[in-house]
Amino acid sequence: AAAEAVRLELGLNSPWIVQLWAWLGQLAHFDLGSSLVYGTPVIDEITTQLGYSLLLACGAFVASLLIALPVGIIAGLYPNSRFDRITMGISIFLRAVPAFALGIVLVLIFAV
Repeated sequence: AAAEAVRLELGLNSPWIVQLWAWLGQLAHFDLGSSLVYGTPVIDEITTQLGYSLLLACGAFVASLLIALPVGIIAGLYPNSRFDRITMGISIFLRAVPAFALGIVLVLIFAV
């Protein structure tokens, strides 16, 4: 009975195509519904966390530029040098490791 009430409240009893069009209509109006956990509008939850996400993304971008540009320039100036080969090996290794595995390792290293 409780599950059926939730299905009715969320509009899950309608066919999937009706649900999709209703969702797309709400999305066009930036109405993402209410959070099932907090009961507040989802758009409010997103906007409160957006600043932190942008700060983290910009910090990561700046850090990658500060590391990658000098390393790339030095490796390009001295082709086939020991530095070039080491950076190439590290680059190939990091490209071969799946992102989720690398993410877990980085969290284990840098988590406080």
